[in-house]
Amino acid sequence: MKRSLLILALLTLALPALAQTVTVFSTDVGNQVNGTISFRPAFGNGVSASYVKPGGGVGTVQTETAPIVAGAFSLTLPDTDLTNPEHLCFVASGKQASTDVALLGPGYTCVQPHYTATSSSDWCQAGMCDFGKYVPNVAPIAVQVAGPAGAAGPTGPTGLTGAAGAAGAAGSAGANGTNGAAGATGPTGPTGLTGAAGAAGAAGATGPTGPTGLTGAAGAAGAAGSAGANGTNGAAGATGPTGPTGLTGAAGAAGAAGATGPTGPTGLTGATGPNAVSTATTTPITGLLKGAAGNVAQAMPGTDYDAPGALPVITPCSAGLYNGGSAIVSGTYTLSAYCSNIFGATYSITGIKAWSSNSGTSTCNVADNLSNALLTGAITASSSWVAGTQSGTTTIASGGWVNFTIVADGASTRINCVMTTSRSI
Repeated sequence: MKRSLLILALLTLALPALAQTVTVFSTDVGNQVNGTISFRPAFGNGVSASYVKPGGGVGTVQTETAPIVAGAFSLTLPDTDLTNPEHLCFVASGKQASTDVALLGPGYTCVQPHYTATSSSDWCQAGMCDFGKYVPNVAPIAVQVAGPAGAAGPTGPTGLTGAAGAAGAAGSAGANGTNGAAGATGPTGPTGLTGAAGAAGAAGATGPTGPTGLTGAAGAAGAAGSAGANGTNGAAGATGPTGPTGLTGAAGAAGAAGATGPTGPTGLTGATGPNAVSTATTTPITGLLKGAAGNVAQAMPGTDYDAPGALPVITPCSAGLYNGGSAIVSGTYTLSAYCSNIFGATYSITGIKAWSSNSGTSTCNVADNLSNALLTGAITASSSWVAGTQSGTTTIASGGWVNFTIVADGASTRINCVMTTSRSI
């Protein structure tokens, strides 16, 4: 019990000492550079000051310095709430290792690390001060110099005697007493019975080695060894004499034809023939003319040329959403009066498809201006174009249009719906 009370008392005395210093640290100074950071004791106006650390002792003007490695540092400073002068300032400065370029601007002339936080957003919390959260130019707490202790006042009157304390715990049992002296030796007892026979003795030493036996028969021959490695090649022989010259070969093929010569001069214009056609020529043929088997014949629409109104024109139109690379807010978006029919005649819908920047759940649906659905169901867009199934309404009348309904899933950054149409001209 006494030992427990002693330990508790030592811990109680140690608690104030634990709070006399704080740890100042940071993990990102000067964009991950290497260098040094220093904290010089000073008054609020930046003038250097000596001070007494919490708990007393000899005054000091020592500047505390720590290395910055990849933007991180840590060092121990006194709790300025407990220094003398009280609320001492530290002027913080830093420089880069390779260039001596300053790492801290103005606003660090009165840094006051402290153990007890002033609020939940304070840069010091329970003795851990995150320098990355320190706001420069914060108004410092005024430095307070403690004056000399005043004279002791007169002794006050004796207080009333307090009530008697509770009875203390029972003391521990006393140590055992010493043993008494040994008694006298008693008379010798009768002889005991004869014991059983002892165990057999150890084996004797080994006798000399016998004569060597006869030599056994020879063993079978071992298997043949593997073939040895090939020897190195001999030196190359001398080059033989040059053979006789061969017979002359056959003649080569004829060369390519030469370039065409220049065009001759234009011949004179011949006399007008008997079959000349002019605006005065009469004919029973109506429409376009063509040459056929050496004669003039009527050209047929659809065979010799496209008939008027039979040439199709494919026209795509589209609607979509885009949020500059950020996700489109989840929701339903109606894009009205697209793909207007301004051509004066009905056009046909040949296909509807949808695409999105992700393969999520964004959808596209289409209806005409009369609220007729143009799809059997909404298309779920993907990062590859997805074609929808058209409904029974496959045309848009003159003056009509379509409305696109896009449902964004909250993750797509772009959603496009495309409808292709065809009309004749």
